[in-house]
Amino acid sequence: MEIDNGTVIDLDSISKEGVNYKITDLNGDEISNSMESRKADKVAAVSISLNTNLLELEVGEKQLLTVSFAPVNATNQKVVWDSSDDSVVSVNNDGIIAAITAGTAVITVSQGDLEQTCEITVKEKNNKIISGDVNGDGDVNSKDAVLLKKYLAGYMGLNIDTGAADVTGDGKIDSKDAVRFLKYLAGYNVTLGK
Repeated sequence: MEIDNGTVIDLDSISKEGVNYKITDLNGDEISNSMESRKADKVAAVSISLNTNLLELEVGEKQLLTVSFAPVNATNQKVVWDSSDDSVVSVNNDGIIAAITAGTAVITVSQGDLEQTCEITVKEKNNKIISGDVNGDGDVNSKDAVLLKKYLAGYMGLNIDTGAADVTGDGKIDSKDAVRFLKYLAGYNVTLGK
């Protein structure tokens, strides 16, 4: 490789141990030299943090907790996860928490002396029936009406909330439910459910 002033640098060899090179100046004088390889310095983490310190989940839900390091280029980014009560919330080695039963627990992530926590409150599932929410997505809309009509037409393999589909409240799912549902969606002054 030639440098602006006419000096030439020739690489003789490159290896894990280092680099051997020769420099030839304008006068033709040669200088051979070598540089030893050195390992990159280890960068210690100064602090760790979690993406949240407070969570509320329902039984059966899962959530990913992520840990960040300062500085971001910390060499060792391995951590240890722990739950104060595995019967309420469990956590795996990747920071995925699973809500098991109602209660509270604290998830701790640590690396040596560095530590962060997240308080988890687990509540029972909300099993309240929303009349008209045939597909169970929490909204009452035309998707529910279509699903109800398919159910009444005898389509097989449909998954519906039968309690929510009985919008007349008479204990049966029939064409009366479909008519009331369509009137509701059209803006008529009708109520869904009992």
